Formats: sequence, structure tokens, C-alpha cells
Amino acid sequence: MNSLVTIQSKRITLRSLKIEDYLQIFEYSKNLNVTKFLNWDYHKNTEETIDYLNRIISLYKYFPTSNLAILLNESETESEKIIGTIGLLPKNPKLPNQYELGFVLGENWWGKGYAYEAANTLISFTNKNFKIEKILAYCATQNIFSFRLLEKLGMKREGIIKKHILKNGDFLDSYLYSLQNIK
Repeated sequence: MNSLVTIQSKRITLRSLKIEDYLQIFEYSKNLNVTKFLNWDYHKNTEETIDYLNRIISLYKYFPTSNLAILLNESETESEKIIGTIGLLPKNPKLPNQYELGFVLGENWWGKGYAYEAANTLISFTNKNFKIEKILAYCATQNIFSFRLLEKLGMKREGIIKKHILKNGDFLDSYLYSLQNIK
């Protein structure tokens, strides 16, 4: 499989990230509301965003779906508008068909169904190409929007991981979700 990915759905396109995307990624990555419950801190400058993109791009030859840009299709807004990222990454080399789902969406795009559409599109594509047996996802217990999305995707809450995310010197608990028997 080519290490660069482009997947289209009705309202969005998922594609491999490029260094040139740094300003659009920085735009939502600097927002404290967006990063409040994530396991990474907000980006303080564009250099942090460029470093992040370099790390992601280096993974593509091994894991082409590790982190993809979510772009609105032209019918939704101007073309090439990145509203977030989403990825499915193998969780453990010893369990190659077990993947972890992660996503982030700019605040202006919350509650419009884009994350759900992106997740469904990516899960379907990845399962078709890599045969997923299980998907795992984690989210802070306070992140209501994320755990509702995971449940809407059919994922089941497996439990709570205490002190899983370190944020501003405080630990946050996370829910662990899983989806098995992927169709």
C-alpha cells in the first residue's frame, strides 16, 4: 500500500498530513478548549506544530493511517480547509490487528457530525486494507463529547484508567473503549 492516503466521504476528505499544513494545524492546536482533555499540550508556537508534523510524517511509511488531516469537501466550505486530524495506529506489534483510534477537531467544527463521519470512514478504510480485529480508544472521563462519539460508533466502555493523562500538573482519569467484530 502507498504510504500516502486520501479517502473521501460525503462531506470530508481524509488525507496524509504535509509540512505545509502547519498553519492550519496550529490554528486549532493552540486552542486551550481543544486540547483541554488531550494527552498533549496546546501548541505555543508554529515550531511545535512543525515538530509534531515531522514526527507524524515519519510514521507514514510504517503506519499510513496513523494521523490524517480531516478536510471539508468543497461543497461544505473552501477547499483544503483542515478542521482536525484522526488516526488509527496499531496498538502493539505483537497484536497487529488491534488499533488505537485518536482524533481532534477544531472548536468551530464540534457538534456537526464531522468527527463521526471521519471515524466511520477511517475505520472502514483501515479494516478493508488491514483487517482490524479490535479498536481501542481512550478519553478523559470529563470529555463528554468524545465518549458520546465513541459510543455512537458502537464502542463499549471497558473501564476507567486512573491517573492516565497528566494535564497542567494534575492527573485525569480516562475511559477505555473498545470495538470488536469490525464490519
